[in-house]
Amino acid sequence: MEPITTKAPAKIGIVIVWMGKLPSYFPLWMRSLVKNDGYDFYLFTDQPVEGAVPANLIVVRMSFPEIRTLIARKLSLEVNIPFAYKFCDFKPAYGEIFSDYLKKYDFWGCCDIDMLFGDLSKFITPALLANHKKLFSRGHLMLFKNEPAVNAAYRSSNIIDYRKALESPAYCFFDEWHGVHLIFEELGIGQYNKDVMGDIKVLSARLVCTNIRNYTPQIFAWEQGEVKQYHIEAGQLTFTELAYIHFQKRKIALPDSAVYTSNTIILNPRALLPFQDPITTAVVKEYDRADYNHYIGSQVKRIRKRLTSFNKQTQSFNKTALHP
Repeated sequence: MEPITTKAPAKIGIVIVWMGKLPSYFPLWMRSLVKNDGYDFYLFTDQPVEGAVPANLIVVRMSFPEIRTLIARKLSLEVNIPFAYKFCDFKPAYGEIFSDYLKKYDFWGCCDIDMLFGDLSKFITPALLANHKKLFSRGHLMLFKNEPAVNAAYRSSNIIDYRKALESPAYCFFDEWHGVHLIFEELGIGQYNKDVMGDIKVLSARLVCTNIRNYTPQIFAWEQGEVKQYHIEAGQLTFTELAYIHFQKRKIALPDSAVYTSNTIILNPRALLPFQDPITTAVVKEYDRADYNHYIGSQVKRIRKRLTSFNKQTQSFNKTALHP
């Protein structure tokens, strides 16, 4: 049983850096912030944000060169950021990079926008925040205690060279398991890593997750601010509620504008679809579909990328840069 706390709710500020055109599903990402009004989200972007912006989303317009300059100044590094995905390596340092915006928060965090949030309050509780300095180790959502030792932890390792990771032009996975997660383990700083989200596999034809139990059939839905994994067991409809669903590296279309107002949004391999009726076993069976065009296209793209990188003797991903 979690201990009872009488403290005021923690103030949490989450940073997102996005350069270039915002994805088509961005308005739905914004919609999923509304139920999470206990969090402030800071979006640093070079793009205009249109539509209904929730009260807890603060948009900070900043160009690619401006944010590179800010990072170099705050971290005293010679940064080389040739492509936007490289910003992921800097996520563990956001507490220092964006310190001017995060001073009032007890925790700061980082997240992606290729996702829909559920009700985070059900998964990130006052007891968890009171007993851990860091929550989660998947780069699409992490929270850190906003205190100097924690904010500086990413550069305090004896086994992982943060300078090599951040100064390398390649993406080095510094924000994930073999980067900042290992550093916090080395330093003995408490982390919470229960998988409470759905992390969709990139190359799968069906929507299956990398981190939680999968079922046949199953679907993922956003319902009035909650994310659910619906499945059928012993002929009965059941569901697992999730903190969020992450549909990484997929081209997600919005074929019907009703998705902006519908009570339910169902995710399929290529689209976010509006849905108004109750979800039943028949609905789960109908909407669990495989998209083999996506699977084949993703595999071809992956092979071509590897061949191109090999022929040019370049490397846009490099895990070995983490170590001295």
